Amino acid sequence: MSQATIYGVLDVGIVNNGTDTTFASGVSGTSRLGFKGTEDLGGGLKAGFVIETGLSNKAATPTSLGDRGAHLSLSGGFGTVQFGAGVLSAAFFGRAATDPTGTSNYAIAKYAGSVRNNSSINYTSPNMGGAVVRYSTVLAAD
Repeated sequence: MSQATIYGVLDVGIVNNGTDTTFASGVSGTSRLGFKGTEDLGGGLKAGFVIETGLSNKAATPTSLGDRGAHLSLSGGFGTVQFGAGVLSAAFFGRAATDPTGTSNYAIAKYAGSVRNNSSINYTSPNMGGAVVRYSTVLAAD
C-alpha cells in the first residue's frame, strides 16, 4: 500500500525590537513545505522519498525545490539506506549530540560542516537492543 503525506511549518509572527514592529518569518524556527511517501515493495522492503523546501516571506529570491533536503530510501530488516540530501549526516548528529538547549538540534551553528549534502549515502541500522548504528558518506562535496 502506498502512503503519501504533505506537511509543513509556517513560522511567522509580529516582532517588536523596541523601536519597530514588523512582520517576520522564522521567528522561532524555519518555515517549510514537504512531501514524503512510502511504497511497500513486499518481502519486508519499502521504498520512500522526501522532498522539503524552505519558505520565507522576506527572501529576495524564491527558494529552490528540495533546498531543505531531497532523498530516496530503501528499508527492510537490514535497516534503511538513504540516497540524496537528507539530515542523517555526521554533522547533523554531531549538532544533535551537543545541543545545549535540547530543543532544536540546530543550536550550535556551523559545527562539523554542512548538515545536508546532495550526494550523500546514509545508513541507519535497525534497533539492536537499544543501540542504533548510523553511517554517512559523501560521494562529492557540494
